[in-house]
Amino acid sequence: MGAAALAGTSVGVDRSRVALLLGFGAPITNALDAVSSRDFVVEAICCAELVMLDLSRLSEELVLWSSYEFGLVELADDYAASSSIMPQKKNPVAAEIVRAKCGSVLGRLVSVSSIIKALPYSYNLDLQETTAHLWSALDDTVGSVTVMSGMLATTKFNLRAISESMKSDYSTATSLANYLVKVEGISFRESHAVVGELVKISIEEGVPFEETVVERMPDVMSRLTKTGKRAKSIRRDTLGELLDPGRFLAAIVTPGGSNPSFIPAELASRTEARRRNRAAVSDLRASLASSENLLREAVVSAAGATEGRKREVKS
Repeated sequence: MGAAALAGTSVGVDRSRVALLLGFGAPITNALDAVSSRDFVVEAICCAELVMLDLSRLSEELVLWSSYEFGLVELADDYAASSSIMPQKKNPVAAEIVRAKCGSVLGRLVSVSSIIKALPYSYNLDLQETTAHLWSALDDTVGSVTVMSGMLATTKFNLRAISESMKSDYSTATSLANYLVKVEGISFRESHAVVGELVKISIEEGVPFEETVVERMPDVMSRLTKTGKRAKSIRRDTLGELLDPGRFLAAIVTPGGSNPSFIPAELASRTEARRRNRAAVSDLRASLASSENLLREAVVSAAGATEGRKREVKS
């Protein structure tokens, strides 16, 4: 309003007043930009796509973790469905749809960018095609967030399966590598090679990792370190502590790591951020409601003034 076709107008439109009545913070300064720009559409869909990328990756984890082969989680029946062929199969359909919706929102972003990319400045009717993409992208994103929220709240984690999966996945072998650096005085490059070789032997020979370390580490170290030194014997209880997943996590000291003791503070921080965001949305809604009331009053006032002028003309 007031930008006219592209360069402004000789009619004295109070652009700031119009912006206030429509709930905007201020008018776009440049008239040509106001008419031809759809940056807000691209930016809004970009934000939606960033949300959907995270939801899609999380959905992929849920699809994988809920499979029979992993069995780490079970989705609630409200977010799953049986196979059309196999009655014993429970499909994570909600997670699959959310994962697919990410592609839909990405497609909206590409579509809008393609519409805008070759347009000359000023208004072109092509721009009206961006509106449908914006609403669809936002609808898909809001719907996906809602579904994911409910799905996560009702997901059951199989703690026994999770615990069992860590017994033979070598995920804590890094602790042994760090231990060798501290105790044996070798470089981490050498320690990395030693532990990697021990893991390889364990897998190829089908021998438990702890047993492999106890029996084969001295020989492996003598072959793979520059000095050819043989490792000191390591007690099984010490090795058990090094490879224990709980102790492994508790040893993490860097902020943002997976030490369980970090989780309460992390949750408190995220909860506070969510509170601030909700407060900001509430303030925005109140501001829009106030602008709507001002707009209604302005319309009533303008209508009254118009009616008054009509009566004056008739008289």
